[in-house]
Amino acid sequence: MANLATVSMRVVEGLAEKVNSAIKEEAEQWQIVERDLVFITGEFEMMQSFLEVADEERVKNNVVSTWVRQVRDLSYDVEDCIEFVIHLDTRRAWWLRMVPSCNCCKTEPEERPLDQAVAEIKKLKARAEDVSQRNMRYNLISDSGSKPSTQHQAAAAPPRPTVGGTALDMLAEERDAAKKQRGLVDLTKLITKKSADLQVISVWGTGGSHGVASVIEEAYDEKEICRRFRFRAWLKLTHPFNPQDFVRNLLVQFCANSGQGHVSAGDLGEEFVQQINTQTYLVVLEDLSSMAEWHALRTYLPDSKNGSRIIVSTDQLEIAQLCTGKPYQVSELKQFSADHSICVFFKEISTAHPDGPHHPEVGGMGSPSLEEKARHLKQEIVLFGRSLEAEKLQNLITLTSDGNKLHMVSVWGVIGVGKSTLLRSVYYQCMIDKNFKWYGWVDVPHPFNLVSFSRSILLCMYPEPLQIEDPIQECQKLLQQDQYILVVNGLQSKEVWDLINAKLICKASRSCVVVITMEESIATHCAVTDNAVCHIKGLDVDAALDLFRKELKKAGIYGNSLMVKQARTLVASKCGGLSKVLFALGSYLANRPKDILEQECRHLNANFMHELETNPEFESLRGLLSWIRSYLHACPGSLKLCILYASIFPEDCVTRRRRLVRRWIAEGYSKGTDSNTMVEYAEKLFDKLASLSIMSRSMQKKVTVSGCQLNGFFREYITSRPMEQKIFFPLEVSVLEGEYSLTTERVGQHLAIGSSWERDKLVYQSLDLSRLRSLTVFGEWQSFFISGRMRVLRVLDLENAQDVTNDDLEQIGKLLLRLKFLSLRRCKKIYSLPDSLCGLRQLQTLDIRHTSVVKLPPSIMKLRKLQYIRAGTTLLKDKVPPTRLRSRLRTFASSCFRPTNSFSGSDVGVMVTRGIGKMTALHTLGVVNISAGWGDILGDLKNLTQLRKLGVSGIKQNNILEFSSAISRHAHLESLSVHGEKMPIGVMSLINLKKLSLHIVTLLTQSEIEILEQLKRLQTLRLHAKKVEDDKLQFLVRQIGIDKIDPFANIKVLEIACKSSLHVIFDGGAMRKLELLKVDCSYGSSLEFFGLQDTISLKQVLVKGRCEDPLKEALEKQIAEHKNSPVLNLEEQHSS
Repeated sequence: MANLATVSMRVVEGLAEKVNSAIKEEAEQWQIVERDLVFITGEFEMMQSFLEVADEERVKNNVVSTWVRQVRDLSYDVEDCIEFVIHLDTRRAWWLRMVPSCNCCKTEPEERPLDQAVAEIKKLKARAEDVSQRNMRYNLISDSGSKPSTQHQAAAAPPRPTVGGTALDMLAEERDAAKKQRGLVDLTKLITKKSADLQVISVWGTGGSHGVASVIEEAYDEKEICRRFRFRAWLKLTHPFNPQDFVRNLLVQFCANSGQGHVSAGDLGEEFVQQINTQTYLVVLEDLSSMAEWHALRTYLPDSKNGSRIIVSTDQLEIAQLCTGKPYQVSELKQFSADHSICVFFKEISTAHPDGPHHPEVGGMGSPSLEEKARHLKQEIVLFGRSLEAEKLQNLITLTSDGNKLHMVSVWGVIGVGKSTLLRSVYYQCMIDKNFKWYGWVDVPHPFNLVSFSRSILLCMYPEPLQIEDPIQECQKLLQQDQYILVVNGLQSKEVWDLINAKLICKASRSCVVVITMEESIATHCAVTDNAVCHIKGLDVDAALDLFRKELKKAGIYGNSLMVKQARTLVASKCGGLSKVLFALGSYLANRPKDILEQECRHLNANFMHELETNPEFESLRGLLSWIRSYLHACPGSLKLCILYASIFPEDCVTRRRRLVRRWIAEGYSKGTDSNTMVEYAEKLFDKLASLSIMSRSMQKKVTVSGCQLNGFFREYITSRPMEQKIFFPLEVSVLEGEYSLTTERVGQHLAIGSSWERDKLVYQSLDLSRLRSLTVFGEWQSFFISGRMRVLRVLDLENAQDVTNDDLEQIGKLLLRLKFLSLRRCKKIYSLPDSLCGLRQLQTLDIRHTSVVKLPPSIMKLRKLQYIRAGTTLLKDKVPPTRLRSRLRTFASSCFRPTNSFSGSDVGVMVTRGIGKMTALHTLGVVNISAGWGDILGDLKNLTQLRKLGVSGIKQNNILEFSSAISRHAHLESLSVHGEKMPIGVMSLINLKKLSLHIVTLLTQSEIEILEQLKRLQTLRLHAKKVEDDKLQFLVRQIGIDKIDPFANIKVLEIACKSSLHVIFDGGAMRKLELLKVDCSYGSSLEFFGLQDTISLKQVLVKGRCEDPLKEALEKQIAEHKNSPVLNLEEQHSS
């Protein structure tokens, strides 16, 4: 017995020793993690800072480019490791370290997360040290961190300037084109190219200044140059810049080269002003060293619109690019070796903009044959799908004759969409109709110069140059006249417009000024009212195809069915509705042999952007491509990231605002201290993105932008970038589409699988998915799309995928443990949520809207980081659900409220179990059926006090009071959707409510409407009711003493639907901020509206479903009487 006691004691002591050892080891591991986490976080911050400045300037040096790619890859892995560590379960699990010593364990246990973190950090520290050593070993980056070091080069070789990736990419394209054409570009031809505008040409050497002067001198001494530019000067700049010496040297050379002799010192200033303003000059500026110096020089070299030229010679690439203005083009003048070429930068001159005197862009009604010229030119303009825009623009411009003050109109849209062509058509029509006394069309110079701009306007009225001492004052006098139209083309900033408006424009003149710009914010800033803003969008597919076919028909080409199919794919998915691109493609194919057109279309589909960039027959698009390069390069980092991210979605997919916002939060792109500030930041990012001209927007359902999509042409450009350019993007997007394969390159952080891609399992499994952070699937789903290799995947978006099943969802829960965003929206074959989803402990967003899921399982309560749950579905009367789904929903729907099935558009909520009140991170929840759940659902609802958005169904007489009590504590609630028998009175306590949707299946009373008057911040109100009391819905203005109060003063969106007859009355002055009225006629009821013309801010009336003639005529009559001329849109019923 004593021996047994001794043995037992030794076992206990051994066990205690192992426990202490396990506890100590666990503590040491945590110390290692905490210590090393600080180190790798610091390393990550340094990598991010470096990568923010590691732009294309390093791309020429292949060694540095390789190192930059290694740093970027390391930064991705470090970020993923940090993400993994900060989400570790901090509860000590020391007892797991004793599991291997237990005899009952026959298999090797899985590696513990803490041990994984320690091992991963150790590897990353070693890799970071290797990368740092590699930098020092090859001396890649200088101490400043901004330029590659050149100390490793031979002492005899002069240091090479760094080369911009954008410029050299363009230069490489020019070299490819030159091989197929006539050779290198000719500087003489660039100088003598027809254009009345002052042109700046920059000459720069990739390997230094050697040979630059001789190339310029060869052109400078050409006979044709000497003949056309009698006033020539070649100035080597001194530092610091001396204005007096500059003017004197310039004038002396002018006089010497023109044969005018010498000028005395006393006449210097007067003689300089006269010659520089009246003569066509050519000036070479050698050794320009800074942009400050350039801006100082430009004040002495004005643009007199007489074809003058400036040639800039500089050693600095950035100066060479900036001097010319945008969009610029780069070409090769002379190639000395593979590493040394003389390059020329010049601004792209649009051949579509006539600037010769034979075009009636300018002139008064006294100009000979002006109407005949305008009629002839208008006939040459081809407009497809632009009749509505042309009519609107014509009406906006000719409104001037009915007013007593200046009328401002803005036209905006993306480059190449056809803004100028459309406006030119209207402009010529105004000439034909003699709407104005004189006409002017001027381009805004860049950089802006008010004197040059004023001179351009004067040239509109006086084609011959005048001896004017003060062009600004003379221009002011001209613009005080009545009945003129002035088109200001190419405005790029609000500040420039404010200067023009303050110095030149006369507000009392009964005339019209039209501004053409590419940015909406500038357009709205310039226009007097929102209605005077005309947005020119890309052509829709049918109009684009018509334009495309017309170009082919010119050559007698009508095409077979296969060729038409290829052409439709080409036009619909890649051209973005840009008329400039469509014309170029049509002209190209029209000149190809007819028997190979189908093959040509197929080749263009597979190699679209490559052909546009390298084929000399698409030279007309070089300016557009150059603009895109410059645009992306100049974009702020956060906005560039959003643009690149938008390229995940195909051109025919309008991406919902909420979808992008939730994805960005999951990706870590949104900044903020908590989930609410992150949402606000992401919302602002979305608004900035949607406001860009390269984005198309969806605004049918709200006044605010509800969705957007990247223009197809820009998406094609982004996704087709070669890997050497993508490494400088803040994120990498890879696309599997059509015949495109990624087998030759690595997969970026984000992968989109298009519906047109062949589901090739072998190809897919050969891809490296170890760094994949988001997967978005369009079209057919395959189970092999997910695997354990996706260990860092954060976003899985299956909203546009087909045939996703419960078995697939089971695997998702087992394999993708780091998911933060999971969307199964519209996946009809998902009937339930498996328990494996409880392993997704980092999940923030779960979207199962419009699936067949009817209840949330108890296991979902383990996902304590969930912020956003969107569930429920919509039963439409014109869409019968599948038999299996119908049988599953029948019982559930009847338990909510029986009338719902016959009430089109009513939402069906999901059942939830007790305990959801513990998910305190939730700020969006809906739609939840409070009458069909288990346990005290309303009691749980009281605890979710951080909710911002809530949707509920199943409101009945027996639970309405309890529900009102539950939501009364929700002070932060901003959006509420209620489906039930009555309106809960508790809504009156929700003082911060901005959006309210009521779906009442019985009677909606006027007293309930009056309750809503207390919601002073309400901006969106949706009223769906089976019947309204007295068949009358009134929005009244209250008389309080001598004051009139509008209870619904902040309502901007009002939606009304009723199954019975309804009269909607707007009392005089009611809803003065209402911008969008939506009328749902899907139920066949009789609706009438009164006082609509008094809603002073109304912009749009949208009628959904079948609109009977009486309603349509009544709406049209009231809209015609409305001062804002709102738009009436009729929308057919469609499935959601």
